[in-house]
Amino acid sequence: MNAASPFQPGEVLFTPLGDRAPALGEAIGAQGLDALLLTSPESVYYTTGYPTLPTAGNPILFALRNRLPPFAIVSATGEVALGCWGFSVEGVALSVDRVVAFNDLGSAQDALADAVRERVAPAGRLGVESTCPLYLADRVRGELGAAHVALADGIITAARLIKSPAEIERLARSLEIVERTVGELVGELAVGTSRVALMEHAKRALLANGADGVGHVTFTFGTTNPEIALDEPLAAGGLAVLDLGGIVDGYCSDNRRYAYAGEVPADLRAQHETMVAIVDAVGEALLPGTPYSEIQERTRALHREHGVPLMERFTHAGHNIGLETEEEWIVDGTDATVRGGMVINIELYCTTEDGRQIGDEETYVVEDRPRRISVLPREIRSV
Repeated sequence: MNAASPFQPGEVLFTPLGDRAPALGEAIGAQGLDALLLTSPESVYYTTGYPTLPTAGNPILFALRNRLPPFAIVSATGEVALGCWGFSVEGVALSVDRVVAFNDLGSAQDALADAVRERVAPAGRLGVESTCPLYLADRVRGELGAAHVALADGIITAARLIKSPAEIERLARSLEIVERTVGELVGELAVGTSRVALMEHAKRALLANGADGVGHVTFTFGTTNPEIALDEPLAAGGLAVLDLGGIVDGYCSDNRRYAYAGEVPADLRAQHETMVAIVDAVGEALLPGTPYSEIQERTRALHREHGVPLMERFTHAGHNIGLETEEEWIVDGTDATVRGGMVINIELYCTTEDGRQIGDEETYVVEDRPRRISVLPREIRSV
């Protein structure tokens, strides 16, 4: 848990699902399922509050998942059961309806089999996540028969996309920490700064500023690959890309800002301002009920209006963000729509004549109208 609010014995762990278990149960029943088995760390944490994430205050439960695999089972009646290492919850208050305890891998599989049999009728069906470990999936297929087990990712995905006020507060806090950290890092930049050294500094600064963990440190000082930690010095005339994500109570932020080693060229500044305007206009279109396909078409139209070619690898205008940095992409070819309670990042880029990528990324909470919660100034900083 966040160091700012340490967990005390007997205190109920934070449960993102909160009082929405009955609605999740209804969604499970609507798919003709008796229950839904959840095994991914994010979904177990979401439904039970059990700290399965690698950024938990003590990440040991994530580290031991190969020997003591936690799981959650949500029934069509909205009952939430947690399967977990029994020793780990001694003296701990949980907001689940039932705890199914085990203390080794064999008993974990037996406990899962028993819990599934109790909740799935002989002719019933169980939903599982596509990421369910094969040895657990095979065990439930053996208990119920393969015809009675179905992939059901969409149910938990749809639930997690709609954030409660508590979830939005954690996302906003995470973003606040990232923006403060980026502001500090820009002040450290100078010609000759090592990218890898700056990345290490960013990780330490995130934690010092209150984050529980690091989501990503996607920095680059030019046109080199930003996804891999390649060392390079910031050269005069270099564009520093600071794309940073922190984690607070499991919830991720994603933010990008720029700095330039020297006086910012007028054409680069103009391209960046154009992309900021495009992102703002796309963000304003995030109205409840708007199909993702319309957001995509709005993005294309704005590029045409501003005379900016779409990047060749353009696939989506942005993504939902929450327990994962990219939960669902805003793409064509789907009947998905923007809904109230979503938190969405719009990120769009273009390529400059010298091969650099420039753009903008902003975070919006979807209410009656979209509300931008990323507030760090967006101009390219000269260092």
